[in-house]
Amino acid sequence: SMMNLGFIYFNRASEIPSAINKAKGWYEKAAILGEPEAMSMLGCIYSKGIGEIPIDTNKAKEWYKKAAALGNANGLNMLGVMYFQGMLG
Repeated sequence: SMMNLGFIYFNRASEIPSAINKAKGWYEKAAILGEPEAMSMLGCIYSKGIGEIPIDTNKAKEWYKKAAALGNANGLNMLGVMYFQGMLG
């Protein structure tokens, strides 16, 4: 599945920095199809700035909010963490 391919590339990003771009691509495809876990993973990528992808708190918030709206616990939790840490206004 697209999620599995995303996870495979995500887990290789520490060894191969360009792998995060492939992970992001697969997560975006899954997110477009409504997969909340993919939305949450995109939020993670943008909130941490992994590999070649810089931190973008606005994109992280956007993806975590979409995931949370679909009942994704991790998306809701991480959105709360970002507010708690003062990363979001």
